[in-house]
Amino acid sequence: MSFYLEPATGAPMDKFKNPYTGAVLDIPYGEGKPNTRLQKATGMDINMKAPPGMKAGASSTRKAWAEGDEVWVQGDLDIRMEAEGDKQVSAAMGAGGSGTRGDMPTMTRLMQVNDWFTYHGKTKDVLDAKNVNPASDLYFNDLNTWSGWLKMGDKPGNFIGRGFGRKVFAYDDMPALWRKLVAERYPDIAKNPDKWVRGG
Repeated sequence: MSFYLEPATGAPMDKFKNPYTGAVLDIPYGEGKPNTRLQKATGMDINMKAPPGMKAGASSTRKAWAEGDEVWVQGDLDIRMEAEGDKQVSAAMGAGGSGTRGDMPTMTRLMQVNDWFTYHGKTKDVLDAKNVNPASDLYFNDLNTWSGWLKMGDKPGNFIGRGFGRKVFAYDDMPALWRKLVAERYPDIAKNPDKWVRGG
């Protein structure tokens, strides 16, 4: 669950003026849903189904580097959907790493997602078989075709995002500003975050 903030004031944004098209757009927000991803030593399990008229491919890279008591793990996910022949794309999948719903792609030929993660933790935690959820930091880069809600169509260009943070083990450990925004927009979730995380 993520929020867009006005750079000058830090206030939450619900509208965005696209500097390329001049259109004032609604920013799509959604409560999000918990999901489970199976990670193997070689990468993430991916079950890609191409929408009609498209060919789709996906790859996941998983590598690790250890130095002393520190370990860095690369966890990349790359997805490509491309129209076949003269057909147009009709994808039912978001692109852009926005963490929101309603960001369906609007391009007619190609959707490309490059989600690149780097996790950092302690080697002893990772090697401890009894520690099933070791602490880690996270660094993230997103290089994609346009998010659909930007309404860029087939205009050339890319959507680039970045993020960083760390794993937390309790709702109260999330940043205070984030918890404030959740309480304002989704009070039921703020009152019972455990139920929401567990999909209740």
